[in-house]
Amino acid sequence: MTGHLFDTKAFNQCIDICEEYEIQFMVLNWKVGNDGDSKSSVEIQLMSKQIGSLREAMDKIHEMAEKNGIAIIQHGE
Repeated sequence: MTGHLFDTKAFNQCIDICEEYEIQFMVLNWKVGNDGDSKSSVEIQLMSKQIGSLREAMDKIHEMAEKNGIAIIQHGE
C-alpha cells in the first residue's frame, strides 16, 4: 500500500480487516514519509488457509484503499 497511510488511518483499517476475516499477516517492508506531504508505503504479506476469506478481505481492503486514495499493488496470486 502506498499513500497517506497514517493520516487516513488506512494501515490501521487494513489490519482491522485482516483481524475481522482471521487473516494472518506479516509486515515485510516499511517506508515512512518524512513530513505531511510525503507518502508512506508498506508491504504486507497476507496468509489464510481459507481462500474465500482471503478474497473477501482483499475486496474490503481494496474498497477501503479506494476511499482513502491509497494505491495497492498485489504480488502473486
